[in-house]
Amino acid sequence: MSVIDCRGLMDFVKQRNLYLHAGFVVLALIVAYDFTFIRFSLSQQYIRSTLTDLVSGKATTPFQYRVLIPWLVKALYETLAHFRFTASTGQLFWFMEFIAAFFLLAAYQAYLSLFFKDQLTRAILPFTIVLILPFNFLLSRTGVYYYPWDTPSLLFFTLGLVFLYKKNWTLYYPLFVIGLFNRETIAFLTFIYLFAALGKNRLKTTAFHCSLQLLIWISIKLFLYRLYIHNPGTGFFQHHFSSNLSYLTNPANYPILFSCMGFIWIPAILGYRLVKDDFARRSILVFIPFSLTLLFAAKIGELRHWAELIPVILTAFLLVIKELVKRE
Repeated sequence: MSVIDCRGLMDFVKQRNLYLHAGFVVLALIVAYDFTFIRFSLSQQYIRSTLTDLVSGKATTPFQYRVLIPWLVKALYETLAHFRFTASTGQLFWFMEFIAAFFLLAAYQAYLSLFFKDQLTRAILPFTIVLILPFNFLLSRTGVYYYPWDTPSLLFFTLGLVFLYKKNWTLYYPLFVIGLFNRETIAFLTFIYLFAALGKNRLKTTAFHCSLQLLIWISIKLFLYRLYIHNPGTGFFQHHFSSNLSYLTNPANYPILFSCMGFIWIPAILGYRLVKDDFARRSILVFIPFSLTLLFAAKIGELRHWAELIPVILTAFLLVIKELVKRE
């Protein structure tokens, strides 16, 4: 092949990749808008943590501890008011949801690009997450509630997976801190790091990072506890162990529970050994501490509580499919 032919081929590939990237951005904006519109149309506010109470700092605990988005909305509202722009807090929460949904797609593309190298595949596969989100956020049988931290927590968790995979501690720790102000469940990234590092990294290094993340988690939780110490509520978390046991003893609830993440958690876990990437395979183990924690501290039938597991389980599912196709 001549030099001219090589240059022509390279130009074609660059142009194709540019079109794919532009197409992804445009489609991601449309999908994020549609998801946000549907979510706000179908959801209702929980009476103990209304958007007004969250912004004013008067919601009950533990809901009030998830302050990142309410703080951002309040700051943006006051900034716009200073420049005499009118926008309600509801509109600003809508905007935050839209931004989080868009960047969630971008973050999931970044995570999938660690396992799938073809540009067309990387442009298409991130949208599979949109097929899963309704099962956790829109199809709940116990009532569809909008909490402003749900989609951002999924975004932060996905970005955390990217940074853990790359061992980019410079970006991981700021994300970890910011994510903790959004929702405490970002701490399960520490479990993923632990499972991925055991037997591969030096024990001293693993212990250092796990201890540091635990210290950060405790410090921020205590700070928020002291900040909202006079708010009504249950404190750090609500106790649901008894109600969850009652839920699990009723076989009629199992189809609902199994529908979490569109049922894909079942083949993802059963196909555990087909996930060839070590990090992706070990990440599936976070399902164990995550489930045990929810059993005590959340309503397991409220499927939005399982949402942080979506990038872990969905990626494992896609890698299982990839391996099966490869074998065929």
